[in-house]
Amino acid sequence: MPFALNTREEALVACGRHCCICHRFVGTKIECHHIQTEAEGGDDSLSNCIPLCFDCHADVQHYNPQHPKGTKYRISELRSHRDRWIERVSNATPAIFDEERRSVDRELFATIKLEIPESLARGQLKDQCWGQPFSGDVLVQFRRIDRFLESIESEFIDPTCEGYRAEFFLAFRKFWLGDDFLQVSPVDHTANLYRLPKEWTRSSNSKVRQQFNDHMNNLNKQSSEAFDAYETMIREVRRLLIVR
Repeated sequence: MPFALNTREEALVACGRHCCICHRFVGTKIECHHIQTEAEGGDDSLSNCIPLCFDCHADVQHYNPQHPKGTKYRISELRSHRDRWIERVSNATPAIFDEERRSVDRELFATIKLEIPESLARGQLKDQCWGQPFSGDVLVQFRRIDRFLESIESEFIDPTCEGYRAEFFLAFRKFWLGDDFLQVSPVDHTANLYRLPKEWTRSSNSKVRQQFNDHMNNLNKQSSEAFDAYETMIREVRRLLIVR
């Protein structure tokens, strides 16, 4: 059975319509998920409810224990995600107006700009054409950025700021951990260079030739979207934290 309207409303207010796993603000694109399913004896109480975005909801629901791939979300983990995020939202007002807590987020903002400077983000996400070869150093930079954004130390105290950071993290991962980037491989006989397989463009099969353009266009689009999310994060967090 679905949650009662008042239960859903209380859960959505508590999380500020942010996903309790990825922390993005998703507005109407949110589901109230049973932490323990009805088939497993779960009820329709608030304590068994976790608001999730469409993407995270799909991840939680679609794990197949008969053909396991990855790691299933455990009930205790979902509750921890939910409780940690709702605690942060409940403390949102002090985070905005208390100078000591704001200073913590300002320090993190400075660290983010140091770890992911605009010149790097623009050069590798906005200006790079992914149909061209690129240095293996780019992969090293992407791995470092991913590790940094995945760490809990990179999360803002303020939930609105954290929502912008989470939006960038998701867009970045959609680009560089997606199916299109998986097609990138080392360039033969060339040290430390990578690209989409150039032999696709020389194939007599039109479908093979087309897949080069399809993957290139998808990568260019996804990397541009990641840069747009980066720009929005920098602009809006600077405004919220009053950083000059």
